[in-house]
Amino acid sequence: MKFSLCNECFENWTWTDTVQAIAEAGYDGVEISPFTLADSVADLSPAERQTIRKQAEDLGLDVVGLHWLFVSPKGLHTTTDDDAVRQRTTTYLQELIRFCGDVGGKVMVIGSPYQRDVKEGVPYEVAWQRFVDMILASLELAAERDVILCIEALPASMTNFCTTLDEAVKMVEQVAALRPNLSPWFQTMFDVHNAILETDPLPELLRRHLGHVRHVHVNEMDGGHPGSGDYDFEAILDVLRKGGYKGYVSTEAFDFAPGGVQIAQESLRRLRAALR
Repeated sequence: MKFSLCNECFENWTWTDTVQAIAEAGYDGVEISPFTLADSVADLSPAERQTIRKQAEDLGLDVVGLHWLFVSPKGLHTTTDDDAVRQRTTTYLQELIRFCGDVGGKVMVIGSPYQRDVKEGVPYEVAWQRFVDMILASLELAAERDVILCIEALPASMTNFCTTLDEAVKMVEQVAALRPNLSPWFQTMFDVHNAILETDPLPELLRRHLGHVRHVHVNEMDGGHPGSGDYDFEAILDVLRKGGYKGYVSTEAFDFAPGGVQIAQESLRRLRAALR
């Protein structure tokens, strides 16, 4: 099983120093929050993209993919009534797909709760279709760049749109019915912290939907890094191992206070112990 670390916990570090620290901690890969590199990835030149990829690869790290996609540039939204904003968001998603492919990434996690919230007066089914339309408009490019788009279920405490893994899988299946030839490039992912309000036991939930899960985020239920609490990662990793999961297990911490180095080291130590 391969482990990666999300880079945003290294606040204000350069990319060079970040990947050096992640490699030294013993990870197999690094996952990128695009806003840590530029306000818009469109501002990153081909040469800069090549450097991002090469510096990771030279240290033995895969660039796993991207998450926190729509934090910047400001004003993006996936379900709004504003046609121009939705078009700009779709265009930026496509730019992210190009960037992800350029740096060697294979998955993109579509979370960003504030940029998907269904606003007052917008019927849920309309918001749903708008989101699906954005995916459909981007799938051919995703297939071309071999990048899997993963809809992330987020808890109702964060957003009012796609709040359970069951609902995320429903969207995956709907898109698959509409574009069966492109279905491999739209799937879902599992995040321990973001499943905090799920009613089924998390190992059972993960096992039920593992066929559609292409990426995994691990963290404590309070958002801390693995090892800062007492979550039973053994059960989650056991489901992945027995189910033949081939993707990455990526640490995403929401509390950066311990610092990137400590988060990196303690998380990997905990996950390796859980895997044993």
